[in-house]
Amino acid sequence: MRRVLFLAFLFLALPAGAQVGEVGARVGAALAIVAEAMDAGRDEDALARLEVLRQRHLNPVERALVERTRAYLLARQERFEAAIDALRAALDTGALQGEVLQAVRLDLGQLLLAQGRDREGLALLEAWRADGGRLSAPLVDWIAYAYYRNGRKAEAAALLDEALARFPPRRNWYELRAALYQEAGEDARAVALLQEALDRFPGAGALWRRLAAAQLALERPEAALASLLIADGQGLLGPEDRLLIARLFNQVGAPYHGARLLRAVLDSGALSSEADHWGLVGELLAQARERQAALTAFARAAEGTEDGRWDLRRGELLLETGDWGGAEAALARALERGVETAARPRAAYLLGVALAQQGRVDEARDRFQAVRGDAQLGPYARRWLQRLG
Repeated sequence: MRRVLFLAFLFLALPAGAQVGEVGARVGAALAIVAEAMDAGRDEDALARLEVLRQRHLNPVERALVERTRAYLLARQERFEAAIDALRAALDTGALQGEVLQAVRLDLGQLLLAQGRDREGLALLEAWRADGGRLSAPLVDWIAYAYYRNGRKAEAAALLDEALARFPPRRNWYELRAALYQEAGEDARAVALLQEALDRFPGAGALWRRLAAAQLALERPEAALASLLIADGQGLLGPEDRLLIARLFNQVGAPYHGARLLRAVLDSGALSSEADHWGLVGELLAQARERQAALTAFARAAEGTEDGRWDLRRGELLLETGDWGGAEAALARALERGVETAARPRAAYLLGVALAQQGRVDEARDRFQAVRGDAQLGPYARRWLQRLG
């Protein structure tokens, strides 16, 4: 929550006095002039007059009133640290009691949280609540997120549970409470809460995403896919979400649908045409046994990268189709452009297979010799060497 929003409920009314002692006539007259300047929007004039007042010999009540009025003006100018100092000075007078004391605690606690001084702010607001401070919905936002930021997750959860029971629920409360359930490994409770939240806020894409994540944690990919498709059908998701949807289609045994969806997004330009995106399309099409379409996708992926990883994948698939010459070209290109160290033996071995299938024995033998000591592919390479003689 931004500071400018914070000012909407900070210092709801300019203080008129305190409960202990009195404001003298001269100070009262000076404060009346300050009030006139404030009403006219002359904040700097008002602050200057208050600074003069601060230099006088004031009783505790007068000083508390002057400092709290300064704090109001400073906060209105977004001079928050100075406003914090002024409120602390008002509290330090010891003149504030009852509702006025509680109001200053509330103002100062919120300002401290707005400035990221969570420990001080929470301590003050906890004292305020212990003395009967009445919780409000905006205050729940401040305190709950401060608890969460500081690892006090049980307290954040308890506060959110209280708020959800007492106030008209807010969407962000559901999001944070569900996140707390998930972090605690209580994904089933997160799912139940998010389904309740979506009954109230069906147009919240973030809630649909979180619901899908919780369903996946429960190993329910079909439910997660259904949630994302509902949200996508309402236009609530972005192009990046289609990547997850595509993968989920594959996970539930429908890779072709995932590939078609992702390919359409890439062709439209809504999602960047990155190598890995086209590589995923290729993998999904390969899973769907749409080999020619997969080869096209792998070729587009290879065009978008400087290394040979997608050339290797294309070469593997060409071997499956029996296109020995095409496999040779793709695998040779993969090795020339470079693949990960762990993948080099495989690329060399497969290139040997492609060469052997074309009757190019000497070249194939060289490739198999290079990998005969590999822990995984060595036995296969040695069999080929025996076969080639």
